[in-house]
Amino acid sequence: NHFSMIGTPLDIAIRKGSAQLSDLISSNVGFDCIRCDEAVFPMRQFCSSVHLAIASRQEAIAKMLLNKFPQFPSKQLKKEWEHHDFSLALFSTFQNRDSLLSLFYAPDEIQKINAQIKNSLKRNGFLRLYPPDSPLQVLFEAIERGDLMPIKELVSKRGKEVLSQSTEKDPWKEEGNDYLHLTPLRRAEQLYFFPLFDWLSTEKIFPKALQDLESFFFKWSFMEVLPQAGGFFPLALKEIDPVHS
Repeated sequence: NHFSMIGTPLDIAIRKGSAQLSDLISSNVGFDCIRCDEAVFPMRQFCSSVHLAIASRQEAIAKMLLNKFPQFPSKQLKKEWEHHDFSLALFSTFQNRDSLLSLFYAPDEIQKINAQIKNSLKRNGFLRLYPPDSPLQVLFEAIERGDLMPIKELVSKRGKEVLSQSTEKDPWKEEGNDYLHLTPLRRAEQLYFFPLFDWLSTEKIFPKALQDLESFFFKWSFMEVLPQAGGFFPLALKEIDPVHS
């Protein structure tokens, strides 16, 4: 149950989509493997392996863990999720949002959450300021829909640094309240939009704005290629096969 900059062995098994390994590890470690309080896992308060399974669309693994540990999540934890890393915004990128939400919420709660998500995305889009003649609006809307194709097309036409452009600060907004001032990559990180990061990693596309993403989620999503992620896989390969050292 060791915790590193890219999480626990269970987290890595989830990221790799291995239901068999996830089952094996969680059975041997027990309930502690999906706990998310800071006393157990520093730097990852309120963020459990179940969250990560859902964020990376490993629904079968999430269901397996929830069935194995029925005491999770508690009502208080669900409430806390909405104010920390895994907020309602997470679910806005999933086409099968209702089936994922049903793992945690009753049908009447899901209806309320869907309305909140819709209003939140609408409000963000209305308040966001785009530079003149900028493709940012297309990028942000594609990210919030969970649609990778328009992003690929814009990067192909305008280059990778289009993802590093930023929306403008609102001069009328009070100081410290400029949360809408961000890059497309930061928005993708906020919404746990794995397909974008998977594509960037596969194509070896590394815009400058990637350097500004320092969250646990970001390190976890790029665990195979980022030095900041601890170099887990190269180190593991070196231990297994000295030829790769």
